[in-house]
Amino acid sequence: RFGDGRRFRCPFHGCDNVGLLVANFVADVDSPEEPQSDNKALTGDAKKEALELSVFQEFANVAHLSAESPENAKPPRPDIRCRIGGEEYWFELGRITDTKLAKAVSIGWPEEPAPFSFAQKEPFVRIIEKKTATQYETNGRPVDLVLHFDQQPPDRIALQRHIQEHAAALNGLRERGPFTRIWIYDKWSKSVLWQSA
Repeated sequence: RFGDGRRFRCPFHGCDNVGLLVANFVADVDSPEEPQSDNKALTGDAKKEALELSVFQEFANVAHLSAESPENAKPPRPDIRCRIGGEEYWFELGRITDTKLAKAVSIGWPEEPAPFSFAQKEPFVRIIEKKTATQYETNGRPVDLVLHFDQQPPDRIALQRHIQEHAAALNGLRERGPFTRIWIYDKWSKSVLWQSA
């Protein structure tokens, strides 16, 4: 709700972009004031960390992980440190997103956005290659990789095809890399789309 009307508002954490007017009059009765976002003050790394923590907490809840005291960490450590069953556990997050889409979102939506498509294969392969080449410090504690969609819902049929085509690369992340498990999470449907054995 904005003033006397209703407007589209960006649904992403930390994004305060507002779209076109939807209704000239809003008949809400006794509706509470909309809380003021303090994310405007966040910039750069702090904004990224807030988004990572938010995505992780939502993912952990959906995946039924009893993650206690999650907190951000700095490289060369993985993104999130928490405790599971009283033991230290780490999570590295990786966003599966088209670079053009990510750039468009970071600079703000145009006044009249045009429809767009989201090719998943290139971002999927790119994030796997990036995580394969990264070294992490975890003091021997387990680390899971959570690949996630948060800027556009994935094409699930195409995603299953990509997982099958790149099964060897995904297995390589576990066999040669530090990852105990690999997850693919969809923020839009709030569901785990895939989990390694």
